[in-house]
Order: sequence, then C-alpha cells, then structure tokens
Amino acid sequence: EASRHKFGFIQDKVVEALVSIGFMSEAAARNWCEKTVNPYAICIDDFVRLVKEYMDNQAPNHHLVFLVDEMGQYIGEDSNLMLNLQTLTEDLGVACRGKVWIIVTSQQDIDSVTKVKGNDFSKIQGRFDTRLSLSSANVDEVIRKRILAKGLTAEQTLRLTYEQKATIIKNLITFHDRVEKKLYADADDFSAVYPFIPYQFNLLGDVLTSIRTHGATGKHLSEGERSMLALFQESAKTVMDKCIGPLVPFNMFYDALYNFLDHSHKVVIDRAWENSHVNPEKREDCFTVNVLKVLFMIKYVNQVESNLENITTLMIPDIDTDRIALRAEVERALDVLVRQKFVEREGDLYVFLTNEEQEISREIDKMPVEMSDVISKVAQLIFEEAYKERRYRYPAHSGRYSFAFNQLIDDYVYKGNQSNDISVHVLTPNAAVSNEEMALRMMSGQGQEVLVVLPNDVSFLNELRSALKIKNYLLRESMASNTAQRFAKI
Repeated sequence: EASRHKFGFIQDKVVEALVSIGFMSEAAARNWCEKTVNPYAICIDDFVRLVKEYMDNQAPNHHLVFLVDEMGQYIGEDSNLMLNLQTLTEDLGVACRGKVWIIVTSQQDIDSVTKVKGNDFSKIQGRFDTRLSLSSANVDEVIRKRILAKGLTAEQTLRLTYEQKATIIKNLITFHDRVEKKLYADADDFSAVYPFIPYQFNLLGDVLTSIRTHGATGKHLSEGERSMLALFQESAKTVMDKCIGPLVPFNMFYDALYNFLDHSHKVVIDRAWENSHVNPEKREDCFTVNVLKVLFMIKYVNQVESNLENITTLMIPDIDTDRIALRAEVERALDVLVRQKFVEREGDLYVFLTNEEQEISREIDKMPVEMSDVISKVAQLIFEEAYKERRYRYPAHSGRYSFAFNQLIDDYVYKGNQSNDISVHVLTPNAAVSNEEMALRMMSGQGQEVLVVLPNDVSFLNELRSALKIKNYLLRESMASNTAQRFAKI
C-alpha cells in the first residue's frame, strides 16, 4: 500500500512477484502491467449495467439521482459530448425504468451557452421533461434565507426598533431622481433585510452587470446568486459584531469586489488612498476614499443619479445618522476629489474618472482661459439667449417710444462701443462690488442704468470656465489631427 503509487517504476518487481507465486507467466504479467497503466475507460453500456445491478439490489422504491453542475460549459462546442449525454439519459431511463434521474444545471440559458455546430440543442432538451428557469430577479429572497435569517429574539427586537424609528428611517433614506428604489415596506421587511436596505439588492445587481459590460473585471464574475451571495456575506461580516443600528453603506460592497476588479480601475482607488490631500492621515477607512468607491460602482448605472443627495443616501452608516451633517461631509469629500481630478462635476452630478479620463482632464485643466473670456461668455448667454431685446419700449403694451440701451457686464461693454443714454448693467460674483443694498443704490445713482445682480455663487462661472477649456482642448486636438493627416499625405 505504501508503494502502489510507484507502480510505473517498480513493474519489474511486480512481474517477479506475480511469477514467483505462480499466478501468471512472465509474458502474461508483462502484458497485464502494460494494460494497467493505460487510462481507465468505461463506455455508456457498462456504466448503465453497473447502475442497474446496483438498483436491482436495493429496495423496490429506491431511487438514484445524478447531479451534474455546469453542463453547458462541459458540452461547449463538442457535439459528441452532447450525444453522450443524450444516450446516457435514454439508456438509464430504459434500463432502470425511471428510478434513476439525471439533473443538470447551467449558469445561463443553456441554449445561449451551448453552441454545438449543426445540432439543435432542443433534441437533448426533449430528454429532460422537467426544466426550471432560475433567474436572479428575486436574489434578495435567496440572500434573506441563506445569510440574513435571524432568530426569534433578533426578529422581535428589530421589529420593535423599526416601529420606534420608522419615521426617522424613512426621512433618512431618500433618493432624488426619477427611478423608484425599494425601501423598507414595514417592520417585518426591516427585520428580514437588516443590516441591508432593500434597494441595494437591485442596485448591486446592476453594478455587477455594468462592471462586466465596461471591462472593469473578467467575465468570470458571475451575474447570478453566487456573486451576490458572496458580496452580501462579506459585507455583513463587517457589522456582525455591532449592536442594532449600523447599516451597510454601499461603499462596503467595493471591498468585497476588490479582488474581481481590473488593475486599471483598482489603481485609481489605491492612488486616491495614497493622495495626501484625499487621505492626509493615511487612514485605512478614509471617508473621502469611500465616497470615491461609491462613485466608481455607480459610474455606469442608470438606476441612480450621482448627485449629492443620492450619494449621501448611499453612504448612510447607521439608522441614527445625522443626515445634514453627513451631507456636509460628503460635499467636502466631493470637493476634494474634484480638485484632485479623481471626480468630475457635470452640473449636479459627480462622475468617477478612470485613468484615461483623468489624463484628459488634467490636459484640459492646463488649457489657458482668461477671465475676460468667461465674462464675455456670460454676456453672450444673457444678451443673446436669456434677454434678446435690444431696445426698451414704453409703454409696454404699445411700444410707442423705443430707447436703445447699453449692455454691460462687470464694466465690460458687450459688442463694442455703446453710447446710449441708458444701460443694463449685470454684476456677476466676479465683480468687486458689495452686495449690500446701500452700496448698490449708490452705484446705481451714478448713472442712468439698471443694475442686475446675479446670485453670489461662483459655481456657474467655474462651469463656464471648464466648458471653455474643453472647447479649447478639442480645438487644439482637432488642429493637431489635421496637421498629422497633412504630413501623412506628404
């Protein structure tokens, strides 16, 4: 027994032993040894015969089930393997009279996985009378039973907690977009799903799909219950030792996803963690980095808009969280990420930037734009789009008298010299003028003009500056491309 694994190296000794005890001749022993080292093979008929002999020795009502996982991947494009399965199923059914069953599984629709050339897979499906299609639409039910099942005491405690804080929880978990999100329906739902929130099941499924679609991970990341189970299980472990109250914020799912992600995407998060502005104290659990993780996961997901309110909701760590304070913390984190070019702001939305997008963003940021160009753009938007009138008409209903007026913005005259008696003067936050009413009245009294004071918010000026930088960048790239084409022709 200690040396049987060495059979291939001790055949001479085996032959000698067989001959010495008179069991075989030397020629027969040599022939037997050669056949013994050949791969073991069994045909379908022999296998069916062995199974039938086994069933004949069992009780009359005894049944046998063979479970075969991932049959679609096993068959692949080999038509012989498909025919073997078909023959085996038929022969077992005939020989054992329905007492032996074969159950096969496939992760996806078996017709889409198996691509057997010249054969319709429906032929073999006909041999399997019972077919069950198990989709991931109700993955939350699987997770509730396999991971989140709780004891009687825990269920009662959670129900009582929800009844006491139902209003607080409803006001805490809110989304500002048009897509409906599943929230806690009642105390029983809260007890069954805690420490997760119902919307996380569908949203995480969309995240997995988007990650596969946009190449952030390999195709090996399954799209069904198994991946979801693993992610929810790993996330639940992080809060399993805490008292009732903590929730699983959406950024925790990133840690469970980390090993599946492509390096080009992981490196962005890793670089943010090492950035002295993003994580000055080099904390393992950095809030600003956690916000970036959330933005990465929802980058390609249409189910949730990446605005400030929604990001705040995704980051809620406890049912007793002060949402106003959390919102302010999220806003500060987003400002840091925008300044460090990990995130780009598009109106009210914040967008995660990949490595390539960050490089382009840095190039755009280097483009020179004068403040006069920004003010000129503001003037164009106001006097060409918002207010297109060139003359003041009095009275308004008849317009009997018509007066031309100057168009000014922050002391800049729009469209050349204007020498009219009256003016419309727009003041942006860039103007060094106090917004106090008395100061504005004094300024207005110096000339015959109407002052229009824009809100003291420079965000729209910054967005216009960014838009002009993008325009200049595209113009530069277009010119470079045209030059390269001309040189190529030469």
